[in-house]
Amino acid sequence: MYKSKYQPAFKVMLARCALNGDSSYSLAKEYYVSSSQIRYWAQIYSIHGPSGLISPLIDASASIKLSILNAMHENAWSLGYTSATFKLSSPGILYRWQQDFDAYGLSGLHPKPKGRKVKHKAVGKQTKSIQAMTDKELREELEYLRTENAVLKKLEALAQQKRTQTKKKS
Repeated sequence: MYKSKYQPAFKVMLARCALNGDSSYSLAKEYYVSSSQIRYWAQIYSIHGPSGLISPLIDASASIKLSILNAMHENAWSLGYTSATFKLSSPGILYRWQQDFDAYGLSGLHPKPKGRKVKHKAVGKQTKSIQAMTDKELREELEYLRTENAVLKKLEALAQQKRTQTKKKS
C-alpha cells in the first residue's frame, strides 16, 4: 500500500490555508514543505475535496495510464490539472508516463518491477582444474595472480606507511 510522507489531515490543513488566501511560499517556510506541493494539494482539494488527499491512484495499469494521457491531450489539460483530476501523487508521475509513452509506446506504460535489481553471479567464471587448462590459460592466470599479489602488497605498504606517520605525529 502507498504510504505518504505527510498525513492527510496535514495536507488538508495546508490546502485549506492556501485556498483561503495564505501564500504558499509563507506556508512552505513555516511548515517545511515545498510551495509547489502545497499548491498541488490545494488543486486536488478544490477538485475532490478532503477525500482527494487521502488515497492517490497508485499502481495504474498500462491501459489506465493511456486513458489518463489521452484525457489530458483531448482536453488540453496541463500536467498539474490532469494529475490532480486523477488524484496522482504528483505531476511528475504523469510527466514520466508521457516520456515513457513517447519513447516506447504502449509497452513503456507497463508497470516496472519494484525494488533493487538482483545481481547474478557470473556464470562463465567457473575455475577449471589445472590439468584442464592450456598453457596459455595457465600463463594468463599466473600473470593475473602476480599482479593481484603486487597490488595487495602495495596497498599493505601504503597502510603501514600511514600507520607509522600517525604514530610519529602522536
